[in-house]
Amino acid sequence: MIVRILVVTLLMFSGFSASSASGTPQDKKTASECSDQPFSYDHGASGQQSWCGRCNESGALRQAPINISNTQESIQPAIVFYRYNEKTSLDVYAHNPYNLKVDYKSSTNPVATISIGSNTFKLLEFHFHRPSEEAIDNRRFPMVLHLVHLKNEAGCEPGKPGCVAAIAILIKEGTPEQSTTDLLNILFSHFPPPAGRQNVQISLEGLLPLNYVNAGYWSYSGSLTTPPCTDNITFYVLKPTLVFSAAQIAEFERRYPTPNARDIQPLDDRPVVNRH
Repeated sequence: MIVRILVVTLLMFSGFSASSASGTPQDKKTASECSDQPFSYDHGASGQQSWCGRCNESGALRQAPINISNTQESIQPAIVFYRYNEKTSLDVYAHNPYNLKVDYKSSTNPVATISIGSNTFKLLEFHFHRPSEEAIDNRRFPMVLHLVHLKNEAGCEPGKPGCVAAIAILIKEGTPEQSTTDLLNILFSHFPPPAGRQNVQISLEGLLPLNYVNAGYWSYSGSLTTPPCTDNITFYVLKPTLVFSAAQIAEFERRYPTPNARDIQPLDDRPVVNRH
C-alpha cells in the first residue's frame, strides 16, 4: 500500500514537472503580454532564465546575441543608408528602466531607411546596450547600438523571415566625432524620458561610424534580445565602430545603471556571413 502511494505521488509530481517545463496553454502569453511583463537581466526570479516567449523555449535554436569568430569572407551586398542626415522628431518609449530607446513606428516625418541588395527597410527604432550584446572573438565592447528596420513590403512584420534587419554598431571608448557628441547631448537632455514626442529634432548621422559607407559586416539569423525573443531577425554587425568618450559611456551608466546585455546564445551551427 505504501509503495502504491509512493508510485502515484511520483507520477503526479512527474506530470507536474513535465507540464511546467513545456508550458501549459494557460501559461502561454501572447507576444504583447510577454513584452509587457517586467523582466530583469540578472539570474534572479525575473531574470533571463525565466523570460517568456521564445527566449527559453525548447527548440528555439536561432537566438541572439552570439559570439562571432573568424569566418570566411564572401561577396555580399552593401548596406546603403538613406535620410540618416535629415532631421526627424524625437519619440521615446515609455516604461523602460534599462535602455535609451527611440521609436519611429508612428513617425509622420520622412523616416530613415536602408537598402540591402534589392530590399528596402524603414527604421522602426533604435536603442543601446551596455555592454555590447554581440561579442567578437569572445570580446564584448563597452556598448552597442541597435538600429531596427522593417522591410518595406506589404504583410511584413517581426517574426516573418526576411522582414526585420537589425544593424548593430559596436561602440568603443575614444574621442567621438562632434556630430556624435551633439546628438548624445540632445538625447541625454531627454532621457530618462517622459514618454511620447519630445518637440525636438535630431539627425541620426551622428550614430553612424565614420566609415559606414560600403562597410564590411557580419550577418546572422537571430532574435530580439528582450522578451518575447521573437526569431527570424537578421543581424548585420558593422565592422567599423562608433566612438563614445569615457564620460559619455559613464553618463549612460549613470542614467541606466543596470547592465542590459542578454547572455551569449549557442550558435547551433548556423552560418555567419562575413562581408569584407
